[in-house]
Amino acid sequence: MSSSNSVYHHLIPQTYMKPWCFNEQSIWTYNKDKKESKISNTENICGINYFHSIRAGSLYAPKNSINQIWSSIAGYRVSYNGEELDTPEKMNTSFSEIDNWEIFYPTTGTKVKKADRNVLKQKIQQAKDNDIEEQWSVQFENNWCDLSQTLFQGLKAIKAKRPIALTTKAASDVMKYFIMFDWRGFVGNAVFNDVINYVDDIYPFSETEIPEEHRKHLLHTTALEEMRHNLIIKTFDEFLAGHGAMQTQLQAYEEHLTFIFKIAPSQSHFITSDNPSFIFLNKDGEKEPLLIALPNLVVCLAKKDPESPLGYGIVELSDKQVAEYNEAVFQNAKTLIMSNAEIKSDYPYLLE
Repeated sequence: MSSSNSVYHHLIPQTYMKPWCFNEQSIWTYNKDKKESKISNTENICGINYFHSIRAGSLYAPKNSINQIWSSIAGYRVSYNGEELDTPEKMNTSFSEIDNWEIFYPTTGTKVKKADRNVLKQKIQQAKDNDIEEQWSVQFENNWCDLSQTLFQGLKAIKAKRPIALTTKAASDVMKYFIMFDWRGFVGNAVFNDVINYVDDIYPFSETEIPEEHRKHLLHTTALEEMRHNLIIKTFDEFLAGHGAMQTQLQAYEEHLTFIFKIAPSQSHFITSDNPSFIFLNKDGEKEPLLIALPNLVVCLAKKDPESPLGYGIVELSDKQVAEYNEAVFQNAKTLIMSNAEIKSDYPYLLE
């Protein structure tokens, strides 16, 4: 559990974007809607303020989080509409009506003065549990750079027939990152999106606007956005604890799928985006899950060969094949991430 002051939460980690930087933290981005490119800093792109935070009134609020968030009002007697709000859970559920609560001092039992009430409300609104944001860093982001570079060098060595192999642990780690990037991209997991859209077709939560004064997060302009965001946070929290929907997906992938590692030739490289892992229809009309791992490496998934369940493939692509993957990245993204050279010459379809 954490009350870290981290504000800007990256959905796409800075460590992931670093190989595309052309100068320290400088990177080129291309906005598809605006059809414009610009130099950006990885510190302030591909993120949303407090995206991973659990806050007062959050629909998903595990006990350790709400105990922390509501600690400033511990000891006070609180009631609303004649009901005692005598637990953090009850206060969290009724947070949208906090202005209508009756709050009494712990020592005297008298009603809290307006000035003190405003201070309490401000403390509660500012309290956040940022443990999910910190656990992403600890469990995944801090290790991505070493893992991806070691993986690429190992694949090159295997291709050169040197005595080295992809270990079971390394394969498991790569698959975990595959799942992580699939969910953390700005587009998000395809199956999750389909379920949310299906629910919205039956119960149109997207048509229910949330009054600005009742929004727990700037993202939550509609009931659907609030529901979607909280379900994602719940899924992330469960995955970081080793269970839940993402973990189930991981187990299914490890059981049925294997890797096809695809390496770009030295003169070409892959662009990436705010949606680095996705499923697309390839030129053969087949669904192909992929992760843009590095400017020179794409990790794809394919069905396991029953006769060789531990097998995997390494393929060296042509310039044309790299361009085909870059087109898929372009079609499945909102914002492209690349180097200066690519913007100017290699991908003219990105220019205005």
